[in-house]
Amino acid sequence: MFADPLSFLLCFEELPEPRQDKKVLHSLTDMIFLAMCAAVANCDTWTDIESYCNDHVDESRKYVPLNNGVPSHDTFSRVFSRLAPVVFAKFLIKWINSLQLSLAGQGVHLDGKVLQGSFDRAAGKNALQVVTAWAGDLHLCLGQLPAEEGSNEKTAMPKLIELLKLTGAVVTVDAAHTTTQIAKQLREKNADYVMTVRCCSRT
Repeated sequence: MFADPLSFLLCFEELPEPRQDKKVLHSLTDMIFLAMCAAVANCDTWTDIESYCNDHVDESRKYVPLNNGVPSHDTFSRVFSRLAPVVFAKFLIKWINSLQLSLAGQGVHLDGKVLQGSFDRAAGKNALQVVTAWAGDLHLCLGQLPAEEGSNEKTAMPKLIELLKLTGAVVTVDAAHTTTQIAKQLREKNADYVMTVRCCSRT
């Protein structure tokens, strides 16, 4: 469970509801709380998440009402698939920022990657590109933002940095993101940075 479940729930109160009101049986914030608790407990499939929630239903009701019980794995899957990834990621980062973690002297690595198996040829969807901020010493992902449709990680990285609190951190980035724009952003966030520069030798 989280140290302060109430603050976690408050951070997601304004997350847009993707379902029609008349079909809603389970509160969106309840479902996010349950899914996050299960994820912290190393559950990585919706079936595992449903099983974990059923095993901890009494403990969960100390924080969320669960008026209609625990959602099924199909309900979890359906609801989360309807959430806009970029919007949901911004709310997760909002929660991480609310923890007010001290990053003074801490290493934070910014990186981008393509999620394997995330493409869907039948639906005409390309593989999902995401950018991530990882605080290695804290073993914590400070934020992860998917690139919007039609863009890439180079356009997503400045948006991720804008959302993060990086005061005092020592930020590392790979060569793909070694730009004056990124350096300027990091300094404006009161962070130091280490950048990889590609050198081309001539023969």
